[in-house]
Amino acid sequence: MFALETGIIVGADVMGGTWDGTYEIVDKHFHLDLAVTFPPGTTDVITGATSTTEHTERLTLALPNDFEERDITVQTSRGPLAVNCRKIRGWPD
Repeated sequence: MFALETGIIVGADVMGGTWDGTYEIVDKHFHLDLAVTFPPGTTDVITGATSTTEHTERLTLALPNDFEERDITVQTSRGPLAVNCRKIRGWPD
């Protein structure tokens, strides 16, 4: 889960990853620039391998700001990742 507020993105996931980044709204789309950091011992959801060191993955993506739920594919350094994005509150202005 992550939250967007005044251009900042923060969050965490069930694998222990922390999400940190920025966003801007351009032409009715959110353009996100994220760094997702996973601690040692995390099992990679793409490869199934368990890491022995901390790993940070840089991600950039765009989402339309008028969606309620959307499945997207994000390209990572380890391969494509299917992500379900669901809005649970209104978007920031």
